Amino acid sequence: MEEKKTILVHYGKKMVEVDVDNAIYAVMDRNYAQIHMSETEIHRIRATFPELQQLLGPDFVQVKRGCLVRVSEIQQISDRVYLKNGESLPLVMLQKKELVEQVCAMRGCTAKEIVGKTIRGVAVEREAQEDADQGEQTMQTQGDSLVIVVGRREIRIPVDTILYIQVEKGFGHIHTSSGEHYRVRTTHCALQRLLGDRFIFIGYNCLVSAMAIHTVGEKLLLCNGEELEYSQRRKAQILRFVKERKRLFIDSLPEDGIPKSFQEYRDYYRFFERVDLAFADIEMVFNENRQAVDWIFRYGNEALARLEKLPLKSLIGSSFGSLFSNMDAKWLRCYEQSVLYGKAQEIADYSPEIDTNLKVICFPTFKGHCGCILFNADELTEWKKP
Repeated sequence: MEEKKTILVHYGKKMVEVDVDNAIYAVMDRNYAQIHMSETEIHRIRATFPELQQLLGPDFVQVKRGCLVRVSEIQQISDRVYLKNGESLPLVMLQKKELVEQVCAMRGCTAKEIVGKTIRGVAVEREAQEDADQGEQTMQTQGDSLVIVVGRREIRIPVDTILYIQVEKGFGHIHTSSGEHYRVRTTHCALQRLLGDRFIFIGYNCLVSAMAIHTVGEKLLLCNGEELEYSQRRKAQILRFVKERKRLFIDSLPEDGIPKSFQEYRDYYRFFERVDLAFADIEMVFNENRQAVDWIFRYGNEALARLEKLPLKSLIGSSFGSLFSNMDAKWLRCYEQSVLYGKAQEIADYSPEIDTNLKVICFPTFKGHCGCILFNADELTEWKKP
C-alpha cells in the first residue's frame, strides 16, 4: 500500500498535515508558496521553488515561472491552462509546445486530447458565450443576495460575503469570504448591472467588492489577506471609490450612546465585568484615506489583561501599535470589516504579539468601534489535534 504524502503547514505554533493528493496547483509569492487545494482551501508555506517542486513531487508540471499544476487536473491548454474545476492559469506561450508534449508524455495521451477542439473547443466556447449573453436569466438579485442557478440547483449568496468575481470566457468565478467558490455562466456587463456600485471593475475582467479591499498598493490587498493584480491606470479611481464607500458607511452610523469615560464603558459592559471571558471594545484609527491603521482599547476586563499579558491600566486608552511593535495586519483587516460594514466576523490564528494562538469573534458596537471576544485557542477542543 502506497504511503500517503503530506506537507506540514504551520498554523501559529501548530503543525498541520496537508494531503498532497488534494493539491491542484501552487503559485510562488516571493519567499512563500500558495498551495490551492481541491476543496477551495489555500495553504501558505515558506519555501523556495525547488523546495516546492520536491514537496509536490513528479505529478506536477511547471506552466509558467513559479507555478506548478497537477497534470491530472489539466483539462485544456490553449491561450491559458484550463483546469477541471473551472479555473484557468496563464502560461508562457513560447513554451506551450514543450508543455503540451510534457503533459502528453505524463498522461499517455495525444496532443489532440488536450489542445484545440476536443476539450471545450470552438463549439463549446460559442455555446458558453451564448449562455453568458443570457446570464441574467440564471442569475438575479433578491434583497441582499445574489441568486444563481448551477445545474438544477438554486444557490443564494449574500452579496456582502462576495469578495470578487473573475470573468473568463463567459464564466464568472465568484469568490466569497467563507472560502467558497461558485462558477456561473455570465458576462462582465451582467454582473455590473446586478451588483451596482458596491463593486468596482479593477481590470483583468475582475469585479471587486469595496468591502473586500483593505489596501491599494502594488496589488490589491483584500480583507482575507489575498492579493489581486489590477490595472495601475485605475489606481486613482479605485482609491476614490474605496474612500467614498467607507465614508458613506461611517457617516451613516449614529454617534449617540458612545460612553464618555472608562467608568461609563464598565457600566455599559457590566456583564463582562462578572465573567472570566476576555472582552474588549476597540475604537479604530483611520488615516486620511479611511484606511484602518491601528486601534485604541476603550474598554477591557481583567480576563483581557491576563490574555494580553499587560495590566488593564496599560491597555485602556492605548493604541495597539504603541503596546506591540510587531502588530500583525490580519487583525486590523478583520476589525476594519466589522467597523466599516457592520459585519460580525471570526478569525482564528497565531498572535505573535502575545505568542498565543487566538480565536477572536468581533462585531460592531458604536460608530467607529467594534467589540472583540477573545479565546486562547489552545484551550479550545476544536483546535486540539486528535
